[in-house]
Amino acid sequence: INKLSSASIRELVNQPGFLLGALVALGASLRLWGLGSESLRLDESQSIWQASHTTEFIRTYMIKNVHLPLHNTLLHFWIRLFGSSEISVRLLSAIPGTLTIPAFYLLAREFLKGRWVLFATAFATISPFWIWYSREIRMYTLLVLVTTLSYYFFIKILKKNKKVDYIFYGLVNLIGIYTHYFFFLVLFVHAIYFLIDWRSSRKLENAMVNKKIVLRRLIAVALILFI
Repeated sequence: INKLSSASIRELVNQPGFLLGALVALGASLRLWGLGSESLRLDESQSIWQASHTTEFIRTYMIKNVHLPLHNTLLHFWIRLFGSSEISVRLLSAIPGTLTIPAFYLLAREFLKGRWVLFATAFATISPFWIWYSREIRMYTLLVLVTTLSYYFFIKILKKNKKVDYIFYGLVNLIGIYTHYFFFLVLFVHAIYFLIDWRSSRKLENAMVNKKIVLRRLIAVALILFI
């Protein structure tokens, strides 16, 4: 029985799902531990001040400045529900910071194999830079989450060309567009890669047919997002 139990435990521990869950738990711990132990920094205080006003003020104020209004609008409603303590407001960054770990795993699985997927995810989980911004009430962890998901669904579109992936790709990009101006660089990279991939597929008739379908659908997504 002991041998069976030991074998079962080893088998469980070696399962990708279990290891991913362990990484998510570790990542959450690193992002949540002592979340309210430090006082708010200047940028955080600025975010809270902006979010304390009406949504109309947030929209007009943020458009005049260097950031977009989505994050502070979310923070506005978050504060109304959960208060403005250090722990409360920083949770709004810690949550997307933690959710990016399984999103990163999904992305890594698209172009890595075996243990390398978990190895890459582990590096992302313990990244000091990533942890730091997951503990600061700014829009950067939301930006990382939507960027990761945008790349994931873009790769899924190129590989399988399923309509559901276009829907999620459009929704994620819509969030990204209203999160940070730099998100447009993500869409620019996607466009450049698609054009390079298009050029390399010109001699393959079936591949070109698929690329034309993908192009039409991506244009449709772009029109929905920007019109």
